[in-house]
This record gives sequence, structure tokens and C-alpha cells, in this order.
Amino acid sequence: ITRPGPYKIKTLYPLDGLQISPAGNAIHWQQGDLLHLDMDGTSALVLSIEPATQDDTATRLFNVTGKTKLTGTTLYLDDVTGEPGSEVNWKVALPQSKSLSNVIINGKGTSFVQQGKIVSGDVTFAGRSFRTMQQVGKFDPLFAGGKYENSFSIPAWVFKQLKQRKNAWPIKWTKADFETTWLAPERLLLYIQVAEPEDSMQVSMRMNGKTVELVKAYSSVRPNRRSFVGWYFDISKLAPEVVNSVELSLPVLRPGQFQGIFFENVEKEYITGIADKKNK
Repeated sequence: ITRPGPYKIKTLYPLDGLQISPAGNAIHWQQGDLLHLDMDGTSALVLSIEPATQDDTATRLFNVTGKTKLTGTTLYLDDVTGEPGSEVNWKVALPQSKSLSNVIINGKGTSFVQQGKIVSGDVTFAGRSFRTMQQVGKFDPLFAGGKYENSFSIPAWVFKQLKQRKNAWPIKWTKADFETTWLAPERLLLYIQVAEPEDSMQVSMRMNGKTVELVKAYSSVRPNRRSFVGWYFDISKLAPEVVNSVELSLPVLRPGQFQGIFFENVEKEYITGIADKKNK
């Protein structure tokens, strides 16, 4: 940014209209401010950055989407959405300094901090977190191949999302379609990623004690060694909320060459349910 502020920043995708606030009590961004945003693998983010105008007549909500209503000394935040299991620091700029007694988010009272016109707090959304390209375990930069063991379970909402996608896209996929990884997106795929992989590598996997058949994935329609990207296994028929063990056998690799095991075809989910305080 080459011109002085103030600026306002909001998201256009994946959430339209979510206003992002700077740290502290500031509500506008200035030239030289640093914006740090984490992104999930394979995800996209579209931001709008534009000059901010001073608007002291409206109540403005930051870091979550929703509706605001100020009644007496109670601030209501309705239709507030977030990803399951996530905790978000919300912020509200009031049109004038007014001491609040309560903040109600989606029908539930919540603790808050007020400094003049700025009111803020944390909200935790119900459910289990499961991100886009959720990883099984964590990346180990020292792991150099051999046996890799871990376990996972899948929240029920993931299978619900896949079913809704299938109903929205009732396509009769052919056998050849199912051999193309980016088609039939109602499938839940477990993807094994190795940096600079070779399709001649010997990789095998056991799940819940049984050997499974891994499929080689290519970024081309037909198998081509230069477009080989890894291996995958269709786990669409697994049951939700059940712990599954996975054992992977890999050849000798460079330290950190094994990037991990990831879930494919899960998109961001947004809910309005707020977790109970005792579950935080």
C-alpha cells in the first residue's frame, strides 16, 4: 500500500462481507500495518481493500459475519457464523460510547471486554474442527520414510456435506470418471502426498489392520509419469465419529519429503451453533 490510510479490509470469498479488524482497539488499517491470515491447503481467499470512510452512525461487526442490534444496554449479535470447533475473536464498534451490560450471540450470553466504543470477546462454535485438506497427524521434517502410523476419526457433518453435494450434482459417473481424482467430488479421499514423487515408488497402506489398495493419482486424464502427484484411497464408506488406524509403508525418502496424509473433497463449513462454555 503506497498511500496513507485509513483502509478497510473485508473478504469476498469464501465469506462475502466479513470485515477484518486490526489488533487492539483499531478498526481501520493504516499504511504499513501487517495483515497475517492463515489459509488451508488448496483453498482460495479473495480480499477487498479500499479506503475507509468515517461512519459513526452504524454499529460495525468485525471478524465474523452476522447482524447487530443494540437494545438499551444489551448488544445482540445474530446469525453469527463460523467453522465448527473454531474460536474467533469478534469485535464491534459502537456508534457512540455506551456502557453495555450484556452481549448475546445467537441467543447465548457471552463474556466481553469494553473500552469506550469498542466491544470484543471470543466465541467458540459447536462441533469438531475439520479443515479443508485436514491432515492426519502433523508434518515431521525429520521423517525419512519407512513406517508411519497414526489414527483419525471423521465428524458426522463431513459425510452430510458430501451427501448434499451428491444431491446437488446428481451426475452418473462412469468407471473412467472414478479413475480421475478430480471427478465424483462426493467421494471422501485419503490422499498421500510426497514431494517430487515417482509412480515407481513402492507405497502400501493398512487401515484398521487390513491392507487397502492405493490408487495412483495423476494431474492428467491418463496416467503419465510426469504428471504423477501421489496416491489415494476412497474412504467414503467409513462410519463417522469412529477412530480408524492407518499404517503407511514408504520407501527411503529425504527428510521432510513425506508431506503427510490429507482428506480431499471437504470444503469449509459454516454454522451458527455456539459451544457451551463448559465444553470450551
